[in-house]
Amino acid sequence: MTWMNDGSMEQSLREDERIEIRGFGTFQVRSYKGYKGRNPRTGTSVEVAPKRLPFFKVSKNFAADVNGGRAQKLEAVRDQYFRAATAQE
Repeated sequence: MTWMNDGSMEQSLREDERIEIRGFGTFQVRSYKGYKGRNPRTGTSVEVAPKRLPFFKVSKNFAADVNGGRAQKLEAVRDQYFRAATAQE
């Protein structure tokens, strides 16, 4: 997929634009405040600088597809239809 490698998505995220790919998910940048953290190895306090990180949220339909949810719903509807059709005969 060359359109993902041309840097346009990266540039859009740098400009705080939200990118939505229908049926797949949404990319956006989230900003986090600085805070006082702790080094787990030494236990000393450290200042963590504010940062901006990419965030991805999967679409509900894509998540359902991956987990088999929509396929199970279609199968249930299909079974219900065939039971109704055979009951009328």
